[in-house]
Amino acid sequence: MFSVDADGKLLGQAIHNLFDGTDTDFRPTPESQGAIVHIEIIGTATSARIDTDASGFCFTLTH
Repeated sequence: MFSVDADGKLLGQAIHNLFDGTDTDFRPTPESQGAIVHIEIIGTATSARIDTDASGFCFTLTH
């Protein structure tokens, strides 16, 4: 898993660090936002990108 810190530095770490941080620091709020940025369908395969900003945590999810 990779992330960018407040100073713009790219960080790499094990995925469990994301889960640990989310469990202790994440607080959903009504101000949380998300946007479907891209959806691609080719035959029976799909790909999607979703960008979110929740409680100061910014995520880009791809699947």
